[in-house]
Amino acid sequence: MSEEIKSVVKGIVNSGVTKSILIIFFIIFVCLFAWNVFQGNYFLTQITKSNQNIENLIEGQAEIKKIKKGIKKTYDNALSEFNDSLLIILGETLAENSVTFPQELNEAIGEFKRKAELIKDCLIFPEDLE
Repeated sequence: MSEEIKSVVKGIVNSGVTKSILIIFFIIFVCLFAWNVFQGNYFLTQITKSNQNIENLIEGQAEIKKIKKGIKKTYDNALSEFNDSLLIILGETLAENSVTFPQELNEAIGEFKRKAELIKDCLIFPEDLE
């Protein structure tokens, strides 16, 4: 050991009980203070990580909402096209050829619309299906 450390230890040993107790308490205080600072830094690190995870979740939810809106818009456009264009063309074609609209076709179209609604519900609002 160096001479300074030896002289400090010798001074502590020779200083008496009261000063030795004070020095020991000071050393304990410094250790506890250092431990408290370490725990505080660790706690702040954990809070920062937690906040980052929450931010990532919020961003993910925003992306999911965008996807849901896109699916709903596409679904609405497709069903609108089906109702406003395809069914009209089918009706006109059947009328031009003097064919009555078959009931089976009407039932099949109704079944298609029910299945399309179920698909929309599964894709856009799966939490509502429980």
